[in-house]
Amino acid sequence: MPATADKPALIALIPAKAPHLGKQRLSAVPPAFRSAFATAFALDTITAVRGCEAIDRAWLVCPDSALATAAAKAGVPTIVDPIVPASDFNLMLRTVVDELGLSPTGTALVVPADLPAMTSEDLTVTIELWDRATPGFVADAPGTGTTLYVARSAEFDPHYGPGSKAAHLAAGAQELPVWLSSVTQDVDDIRDLDAAIGLGVGSHTRRVLARLGLT
Repeated sequence: MPATADKPALIALIPAKAPHLGKQRLSAVPPAFRSAFATAFALDTITAVRGCEAIDRAWLVCPDSALATAAAKAGVPTIVDPIVPASDFNLMLRTVVDELGLSPTGTALVVPADLPAMTSEDLTVTIELWDRATPGFVADAPGTGTTLYVARSAEFDPHYGPGSKAAHLAAGAQELPVWLSSVTQDVDDIRDLDAAIGLGVGSHTRRVLARLGLT
């Protein structure tokens, strides 16, 4: 949907680790499949973002060339992680938004690449809940972390990490009143994966589950 004077551009950033480094807490899954799941989660997240009519542009933010190639086939270009301290995820996101050169009223939405059950429709509804007055965020299923974060570029200041819900609230962000499990259920461990499967995961994750004999 094109941006207008009344509707500034909304861009989505989909940050992801290199798959071989991701999803280490899926400890019951063989290492090779942890990488496969990380890739599948990212591609299912990208599919949902691509189908969301409220989003004007989307970028994967990741240093991995294989995942970048797969994302490009899905219609999403990749921004290689900027050179910032590896532990400072929030600085990395702020640096990317600065480098994209959005107008002060342009909006940046962070969609972590581990939401394999998220649907385009639920993402659209979630964006519509944001009033644009202050940064907004969606708490994760346990209620202590964060999945989505959205703000105008001039106010973009994410606080991901342990206890990120409290950190976002302390920074003045509003918690969006989301009741849609598909946008709150990220996947870090086996219990999360079971919950996402119960909601209905995307086709890429289903294929990995089939390879494991879990479907």
